[in-house]
Amino acid sequence: MTSAPLRPLTRRAGPETSHLYLSQQQTVLIRSEETGGAFALIEELVQAGLEPPAHLHTREDESFYLLEGEVEFQVGDVTYDMARGDCVFLPRGIPHAFKLRSPTAHMLVLLTPGGFERFFLTLARPWANDPAPPTPEDFTQLLTEARRYGIEWVVPGPA
Repeated sequence: MTSAPLRPLTRRAGPETSHLYLSQQQTVLIRSEETGGAFALIEELVQAGLEPPAHLHTREDESFYLLEGEVEFQVGDVTYDMARGDCVFLPRGIPHAFKLRSPTAHMLVLLTPGGFERFFLTLARPWANDPAPPTPEDFTQLLTEARRYGIEWVVPGPA
């Protein structure tokens, strides 16, 4: 079976292409099926207090490029203080977490290989300018989906 040839594409983040992931704006700019599975690219606007707890990925690597804001990344036993223009690569199997040091952070997230963007899409809600905060049901669904996508929680996480 041969796969369809890859085609150029464009996509812009905005209300018409974005969704909410745990009440935060997220846009899957490039999906894995658009790259032959090689990668996915996501744009996120993250709010302080809604960062993920310490975890590791068993199937993909992540790279974060910080467009705006200040973020502390805990990667294994090392802490990186990052600001606009900084990038971090997180290989699969290494525990990591991040904590915002600014009220919001605007990031690009590269997932290699692609596929993990489907995790976010299973938890997506329609775009809203003033979203309601995440519910306990949202977090229950997140825990269920995380297992399906090879996420392992690391306890205890960074403070």
